[in-house]
Amino acid sequence: SALEARVRGLAPAPGAWFEYKSERFKVFRAQVVEGRGNAGLIINENLTIACGKKALNILEIQRQGKDIMSVNDLIRGFKFKKGDNVNQSSL
Repeated sequence: SALEARVRGLAPAPGAWFEYKSERFKVFRAQVVEGRGNAGLIINENLTIACGKKALNILEIQRQGKDIMSVNDLIRGFKFKKGDNVNQSSL
C-alpha cells in the first residue's frame, strides 16, 4: 500500500518518524491493517496508529538515542496509551 511504501521508501534515511511525549521515534517496518480514526490516533497499546480509513501497525522502531528494535521489545519498557495522538511529522 502507499503507507507501507512510504515507510520503506523513507528508511533508513531520512526515515518515517513521529513524535510522542516529546520523543522522536523512527519507523523502520510497518504494515497496513484494518482500523479507522483520525490520523495519528493510537488505536491500541501495540502501537497501531490510525491513518483515516486504514491504520499502520508499527513493527520495527527506533526510540531517540536507542537501537532499532521490535515494537514488542519497546513496549515492555515504554507505554503508548490508546486514545493518545502522535505528531505524525513524516508518516
